Amino acid sequence: ILGFLGLGAMGTAMCYGLVKCGFQVVLPAYRREIDTAAGFSPVAPDAEAKAARYDEMLAGTGIAAASQRELIEKADVLLISMPTSRQVEGLMYGEDGIMECSRPGSVVIDLTAADPNSTKKLAAELEKKGVDMLDCPISGGTVGASNQTLAVMAGGKREVFEKYREVLETIGAPEKVTYVGPSGAGDTMKCANNFLSACCVAATTEALMVTAKAGINPHTACKVIAGSGGRNDAAMY
Repeated sequence: ILGFLGLGAMGTAMCYGLVKCGFQVVLPAYRREIDTAAGFSPVAPDAEAKAARYDEMLAGTGIAAASQRELIEKADVLLISMPTSRQVEGLMYGEDGIMECSRPGSVVIDLTAADPNSTKKLAAELEKKGVDMLDCPISGGTVGASNQTLAVMAGGKREVFEKYREVLETIGAPEKVTYVGPSGAGDTMKCANNFLSACCVAATTEALMVTAKAGINPHTACKVIAGSGGRNDAAMY
């Protein structure tokens, strides 16, 4: 049985994909009104659609939890999708948190783009409780989450990754699910990827400014770049 904490734009899309594929997933029903009011994606583009998806999950293999404690205690594998490590640490150490409520033998899969140092600290503390943790940040945005084609970069114990590979290959495209190394390695890889992505955005913006000053339409410049050696995602939009 899976559990899912963090039904925002990305989390809802990933969770819906898991339920659609037949996984039993414990949902934070105690947050239903909060979670359905914001955080939209192609699979749930507005509050009404998100509420409908929530009901659809519960009518399928989704399981309603009345509290965070109940959700954590029921889950054999707990997936987390948060904005930053700050929220992850809040879930870990807060009231009815993961450190308090998780069972020995269970596993935490953190999909957050988190701080590698925080991740390594949390993984070491969870291990003392007999709980394994994988850091599995994702790339591909809400479109990739909705289409179940995300890239997943996994850090942690190799044997734990292999055991739960099926879960990750349901969230993402199987050919883009990669084990990258020990605890924190997934988050480090995500940081490196985000750095390169930001560099591409900055460089592409500068290139378009130069071409615009030369009288070239930016759309034309992007078309040329997208089909040439300077091709990158920033030029594809």
